[in-house]
Amino acid sequence: MNWSQTPGNRVARVTMTVDEAAVRLGISRSSAYAAVRRGELPAIRLNRRIVVPRVAFERWLEAAAASSGEPPAGYRAPSATRGRDHRADWSGATR
Repeated sequence: MNWSQTPGNRVARVTMTVDEAAVRLGISRSSAYAAVRRGELPAIRLNRRIVVPRVAFERWLEAAAASSGEPPAGYRAPSATRGRDHRADWSGATR
């Protein structure tokens, strides 16, 4: 067993493959590569390999959610209580 294979010496990966990003996004592999080509998905090329930096991916996802009106990460809908208007969206505005 060499150094990189020992469990105590594991290093957290700072990148993911485009395939891994596609799975996290729930899109196809080809759609993910097309998004990289269009510059929509943050990625860097290392020789012939394309990788997605995890931090850039998380920031990109947060920004995309914020601009699309999605609730922020970690948001939990209020529990149902009697007499309360449950039509309020995540920003607090009522419909």
